Amino acid sequence: MSDVDAGGSDANDGLRRGLLTRTVYEVLASGGGPMSSSEVLSRVAERIDFTEREMSTNASGQVRWRTAASVAISRSTFGGWLTRDENHAYSLTDSGAEALAELSPDALWLEVTRRYHASKRDGGAQGVGWEPFLRWARELVADVDLDAEERDYKLKAAEKWAAAGAACATGSADWAERLRQAAAAGNFVDQFAQTWLRNRIQDHPDEVRAAFGQLHTSGAVDAIDGFGEELGNWGAYVSPGDRTVFASCVLLGVDPNSFPPYRPALGTGWAARVGETPGTSPGERYTALLSLCDGLLERWGDEPPRPRDRLDAQGLGWVALKWAPPDTWPPMKRAELQHWREGSAGEVRVDRGAGVSPIMESAAWDVLSAGLRGETSALVSGVRSWSVETAQNLADRLTTGESGLRFFERLVQQLAGAEDEVLCLAAEFLYIRDAPLHDMKASTKIDRIGAILASMSGAPGLPESQVAALDDGHAFAGGQGYHIKAPEHLQWLCRFVLHWLEQPPEVIDEALRDPFAFREVTTGVPEDSPSIRYAVEYLAWPGLFPSIVSADHRRRIRNGLIADLGKPSGDHDDEVTRDLVALRTLHERKNKNFYSWYDPPYVNRWRPGSYAGPRAWLIRTDAPNDVNRWLEKSCIDLRDEAGLALTPDMTSGAVARLVSDGYAHLAPSQREELTVAFHTFLEGVRPQDLVVALTDEQLMIGTVDDPSPNEEPSPSPLTRPVLWSASGRPLETLPAKLSAALEQEGHVVDLTGVSDLLTALLDDETVAPAEPRGAQAVERVMLPAVSQDLADELYMPVAPLQELVELLNRRRQLVVYGPPGTGKTYVAKKLAERLAGAQDPSRVRLVQFHPSYAYEDFFEGFRPVEGNGNQPFALQDGPLKLMAAEAAKAENRDKAYVLIIDELNRANLPKVFGELYFLLEYREETVRLQYRPDKPFSLPDNMFIIGTMNTADRSIALVDAAIRRRFPFYEMHPQREPVRGVLAAFAKRQQLTDDRVELLAELNLAMGRPGHDLHIGPSYLMRDGLDAPGALDLVWRYDILPLLHEHFYGSKSPEEIDQEFGLAELRRRIAERAKADGAPDDADA
Repeated sequence: MSDVDAGGSDANDGLRRGLLTRTVYEVLASGGGPMSSSEVLSRVAERIDFTEREMSTNASGQVRWRTAASVAISRSTFGGWLTRDENHAYSLTDSGAEALAELSPDALWLEVTRRYHASKRDGGAQGVGWEPFLRWARELVADVDLDAEERDYKLKAAEKWAAAGAACATGSADWAERLRQAAAAGNFVDQFAQTWLRNRIQDHPDEVRAAFGQLHTSGAVDAIDGFGEELGNWGAYVSPGDRTVFASCVLLGVDPNSFPPYRPALGTGWAARVGETPGTSPGERYTALLSLCDGLLERWGDEPPRPRDRLDAQGLGWVALKWAPPDTWPPMKRAELQHWREGSAGEVRVDRGAGVSPIMESAAWDVLSAGLRGETSALVSGVRSWSVETAQNLADRLTTGESGLRFFERLVQQLAGAEDEVLCLAAEFLYIRDAPLHDMKASTKIDRIGAILASMSGAPGLPESQVAALDDGHAFAGGQGYHIKAPEHLQWLCRFVLHWLEQPPEVIDEALRDPFAFREVTTGVPEDSPSIRYAVEYLAWPGLFPSIVSADHRRRIRNGLIADLGKPSGDHDDEVTRDLVALRTLHERKNKNFYSWYDPPYVNRWRPGSYAGPRAWLIRTDAPNDVNRWLEKSCIDLRDEAGLALTPDMTSGAVARLVSDGYAHLAPSQREELTVAFHTFLEGVRPQDLVVALTDEQLMIGTVDDPSPNEEPSPSPLTRPVLWSASGRPLETLPAKLSAALEQEGHVVDLTGVSDLLTALLDDETVAPAEPRGAQAVERVMLPAVSQDLADELYMPVAPLQELVELLNRRRQLVVYGPPGTGKTYVAKKLAERLAGAQDPSRVRLVQFHPSYAYEDFFEGFRPVEGNGNQPFALQDGPLKLMAAEAAKAENRDKAYVLIIDELNRANLPKVFGELYFLLEYREETVRLQYRPDKPFSLPDNMFIIGTMNTADRSIALVDAAIRRRFPFYEMHPQREPVRGVLAAFAKRQQLTDDRVELLAELNLAMGRPGHDLHIGPSYLMRDGLDAPGALDLVWRYDILPLLHEHFYGSKSPEEIDQEFGLAELRRRIAERAKADGAPDDADA
């Protein structure tokens, strides 16, 4: 970087730096308030006739006079003649105004430069004295209710100390209890000191009472040292700070307005910050605190809240030194406060922090920061890749190459014959761009970066630390929109390097210390590309800036959660980002485990409902020239000839009313079709979605782009920006399934069910796609094999359980049926939890059907909305739809989800299942739901459904043939595996010696074939505590026999049932059978 373009003071650089500096000051002097740098420069341009040299551009495309004026602004803030507030708006200081009046333009510029270098040279402890203390106290107290937060609780504590002091002085019988209560009041006496006091009261009661009573009676600061010495005479160490605290609390009870409580951290910290001594003995310490309070009262002035006494002054001191700053403060201001509080030397620097992928963030920062600091590359030792010549060379190369190639193939062609520095810079760019992605395999990242490095001299490999970090790259999913912009991203990174290298040293230094100063540089890069800029800002400051590259998501998140802070700052990209940083500060303070805006409970507030990831849409038009217009203008839209007053959040009913009025001349069916199209487009077509348009011969495919964050929104809500592929796909070459999907009627057709086929047609990283690729087969999700450990846990053999799992893998749904107590639900839950939910229990859910269960409970239905008088009901998803949406997400398609429906047959299944009848037979097909006909719904293949039925319930007869066709039925019966040996296995492992195994077998044998469906399962006899005397009899009488009473109702009396199946009768039969079985052996003997 040359001295001239970097803002050096060379008088021969052809720039009138003195005139520019003076004009900046004049603009600020006449502006009437703080002004942004862009506003200042705009007004400077109105006042000066620039020379040809001043209007020329430097290597990064920046106009030279603007760069020089920006240098003057930046250096003046370091020199103290300009100030910059938290919104990065500048003002002229009083000393700056004096300099403007007294100095010539050239002298002004020279003095600005001298003062800048002096400020950089003179580091040291910052802000010692009353002026910075008062400044911070006034700023912080503006957001604090001093009475509520500081004064009121101290006055209440003073009452307790007054009572305790008086009790000690008079020898009241309750003095000890009152003293203990006073010590616990407020937060002045810490737990260790309270314990010390309780022990001293027990061991030295008379001395304690006398010491506290005498100080209370004297009410004098002079008595504190004697009080402190007395406290040290009782055999256990108590620190000078704690002695001072106790003394101040006693005096607080005497006169709280004059004697505020002492806190060691406040006393020493306050004295250090204003340059006074804190004292050593208790008396000196407290005298120093009172002096500090008096000093604040003298200096505060009339600015509210005006302190009334020393108690208020002590509260202000605590606020200045210990109070957490507002979450809305910018990071640099928070860092400056902490820097001042700690009395640190040197420059203030905001900590980068850590985000969602700390290992990757650290490695990517090594790559990025080496260039930012002008160091050699972190990827290739000894190579200095960041230079104007190298970045310009790479930028030029990126405009070459054959069209029609995939992104990386074209990049390799563009880099052919490049010098090592250019290759190294390209590899660094790929690392910075790709490292955070969790929708790109680590092996792909490594292969691509390694291929570029292999072209360098000596073919250096990617360092192991950088390789390992790529496995941690799960900061964000770029989606099609990010991947398709790869060429644009590399071009922007070239411009960023050129722009960075043109910045003066003080701007670079500030940008490496302050995240929003860094962002000022990134947003100043010509031809913004927000998604890669967001990625760079996140990697530079991962603990502050969100790992979100979608401007749409950033705005939605901010809008959804801004109520936590108050009102939004505005809708400019910088304001949205500031609000997101403030929201993160707030939630990290409140919730130490804050992780991501895409996690519950945050995601439920900005993206409510069952979002299932990007969708795919066919948009039809009746106008033959629309498709060409869409391709030319990089957009897609719906025609609205009536110019309806549509809004993005409009309900289907509201759209229907507008359509009815605006298109009254159309037939009702046409108006209904138009309503569905408009509402689906408004609510459904979002950034990252795939869109398809058709000509007579070709299919055109693109990705809905994020709108530029600072662009004016489209005047029509029925328009979306689109990144279109450079060429179409002949209709006759499309896969049959995709061709069939395109036959669906409607202006807006949901193609999400065939989005994998569309993705295969759209090369994911170039706007100039290669030849069409065939659809890639997606490996079907299968439940794993049943392990011996799981079978042992269930007391069942592996083989029949594995048969159940294989049946479920093949059909995706089944019904487990059998008599009561056979463990149907238990086995279903255990299999699901171990085979599908081991890593994430949320992938398994159980719902229980009952006679009142309805479609609205299971699929979707209207629910009351609390506190909403205008709309008392809202459409909410049920468990089936919620799980289907989660399973259908792109990142979850390789995971198994299991929905267990307990007591399946107790509900009116045709009424509850509705459209599910079709989907159970035709997975991945779509249907239109009755409450949302504009939103197709499908049942993902990775979602398994297990129903359970109790054969003792007569309602099983009501299960219709449609269900029987769609579900395989797996019986769990006490006389068959896997249930038959469960109780015996349980008894053996538990070393039971009772006769429960024989009793259950005899009971089911006695019931015979007619009672097959009511045979009793073993779970009733596997409960804890049944080996206690009488426990087995209770279970038999109150759990098992009532089932038999119901089954034999009308054919046997209760008395007959109790007699025939009671324990006594069953044991008699068992004994007779054993005797009969043993008779032949006795005869032989």
